[in-house]
Amino acid sequence: ATLEPELYHRSAGLFRDRPPASQAECQLTDAEVAAAGGWASLLGERQRCLCVPVPHETGWLRSELAQRDRLEESELASLCAGLSVADSEVPDGAGKPTQAKKARLAGDGVHSWNGDSVELLVYADECGLKVHDLVETIAILSVGPVPSSDAPDDENTEQQQQDPDAPPPPSVFRLHSLSHRRLANQVLGSFVPAASGLLEAEDKQPEEEQQDDPKWSFLRNALLGVFTDALHGDSLAAEYLLLHLISAVYLRGLDDPTPDDNSAVSAGLVAVGKLSLNLTCCRAQLVRHVARLLDLLVPRLCRLPLSLGCLNSGQLTPKLDCDTCRLRPGLLQMPAHTQLVLDETALEAGRLSETGLANVRALSRLVSRQAVEFDLQMYRKDFASDLRVLVVSEGKSVLPCDVLLPLEAKNFVSQAAAEKDFNLLLEKVTLDAPFLREARRYLAGAGQLAADSGAYEIGAEQQAWIEADFVRRRQAARSKENADKIINNSAGDDEAEGATAEDLALRLVLCRLLTISLGRRRPTRAIWDRVARMEAERKRRILMASKNAPA
Repeated sequence: ATLEPELYHRSAGLFRDRPPASQAECQLTDAEVAAAGGWASLLGERQRCLCVPVPHETGWLRSELAQRDRLEESELASLCAGLSVADSEVPDGAGKPTQAKKARLAGDGVHSWNGDSVELLVYADECGLKVHDLVETIAILSVGPVPSSDAPDDENTEQQQQDPDAPPPPSVFRLHSLSHRRLANQVLGSFVPAASGLLEAEDKQPEEEQQDDPKWSFLRNALLGVFTDALHGDSLAAEYLLLHLISAVYLRGLDDPTPDDNSAVSAGLVAVGKLSLNLTCCRAQLVRHVARLLDLLVPRLCRLPLSLGCLNSGQLTPKLDCDTCRLRPGLLQMPAHTQLVLDETALEAGRLSETGLANVRALSRLVSRQAVEFDLQMYRKDFASDLRVLVVSEGKSVLPCDVLLPLEAKNFVSQAAAEKDFNLLLEKVTLDAPFLREARRYLAGAGQLAADSGAYEIGAEQQAWIEADFVRRRQAARSKENADKIINNSAGDDEAEGATAEDLALRLVLCRLLTISLGRRRPTRAIWDRVARMEAERKRRILMASKNAPA
């Protein structure tokens, strides 16, 4: 969250958390103040952001980041080896941590960080950071007691010295940023592949000569095989799951894709590029299997069981605490592209409280608009989000997902056999470290391209046959309505369905994701026809599931 900016004193060698009240307090001469352009020129404005550790990081990502940190520390130590000073040349007590300092660094409760939040101070007119952004910074850590609003720093220190038995004052941790950068798409940092380079050669080839990138095709097919096995042999569900895992919002609204009001979302804006997926006809066992498999592949994952207890007692959206003037965080405050698995198989009969109804509305807003509502007491405000929401349920979800797909298990025998087969699959995937590494890079690279509005384009030729196909399906649907039957031409029963603007928008999103997943920039007629077959099969399943549903 961003806080109100502060003034600071930017004279060389001088710094205070609170700006000095006068020239005498800074111990500056009139000549020094005049050389700086006056007293007002010595004061600058710094931007303040409240930052928390990245939530829901998976185990493999934490391991990768820890390994990277160790390598960087080793390289830094080797660079500084020639600059080290011998202990004999260091005066007693200078540069050597005392026992008290060691105790504080170890965390004795005086100035120990509880892992909650830190305040990032950026010394610039604009920091470029918004709510839910990931930031990486090189900064100087400042640790100290929270200053009292009605007493200066010296009086706070004297009060603590006069009463040594008093409990230590609360500490505030500040990071004074020397350099920072916004991680726009992934927390993977330097080991995200430069996937955009795969598309450069395609621009120079005519459509009939273009071929899928062989490495991406291999990884894509391998992932589809793993997903198919995990989903009991359902290859269509595996295809939709893969497209869901690389989906990303690349445009908001039509006229203002990047709101200036700190990523606030106005009522008319829509999120383009999202693909929330609802897998139905599933049991609780499948939810565990999918979550365990995705935990090996995605950098951040949150599994949320939608039980009555969780909905009625959990806090999904942030709320302002008027006593402390700080936001109490909500569970839905996650970085972009975090995988959110909602388990509706845990939902049982019962009554939702007021909090439970508010949480259901918050989830619906997240799924439909990719926005998280902040309760600021006096008013409420939506802030942009970009989470990949996967809902697994027995029947149709209560949430408005983009894609509803009933699961058709091809090789399911029993729960015991399914558990055994999945454990064997998971062991096989875990032991294949090279495949895991490349699969993670493939998903990260494809997701990075999906979030880039310039990574995909539709030419005049593609627009022509997409429009012609939509007109043909509209005509078939109109004929069906008028004659109460289907004209038996190239448009079948399933193809006549889905001739609405909403279905066209969904097919365009699916075509874009399928094209990017193949390492291409522009779609082909074969890709569009493939999307049409996928949608026709999906609608057939929905129709069959509705017929087989109990009355």
